[in-house]
Amino acid sequence: KTPGVNIRKMPTQFDTVHGTTFIEIEDALVPTKNLIGKEGAGFKYLLLNFNHERFVISASTCRYSRICYSESLKYSMRRKTFGKPIAEHQMVRFKLAEMLRLIEALHDNNERVAFQYKSGVPDSALGAQCAMLKVRRGG
Repeated sequence: KTPGVNIRKMPTQFDTVHGTTFIEIEDALVPTKNLIGKEGAGFKYLLLNFNHERFVISASTCRYSRICYSESLKYSMRRKTFGKPIAEHQMVRFKLAEMLRLIEALHDNNERVAFQYKSGVPDSALGAQCAMLKVRRGG
């Protein structure tokens, strides 16, 4: 145990497989040779890392959303009510169209951020765009 560092398990609502922990650092002494980056800039480094995480999670969310949409569309064409497939009901068609609109908007945002990364835009300039990916993916 290191003085000034407190580690405890963080309760999660869903996933117990991963070791989600809460690390609290207060008045911990770090030798100069072990310092990573500039002193006092740790929080900034942490925030910059969120950009990559948000992008990767958004890309996988987009893919899984497409799979859900595909399965929903197949089901709506197979399931019948009142003698016709539910895909022929106006409200179901609207919901499917709205689902696809949201997926395409997320995909477009993912493509824009990927292009910016590929073009060499620094992480520090992508915070807002990556935060929007989080908003678009719904969590």
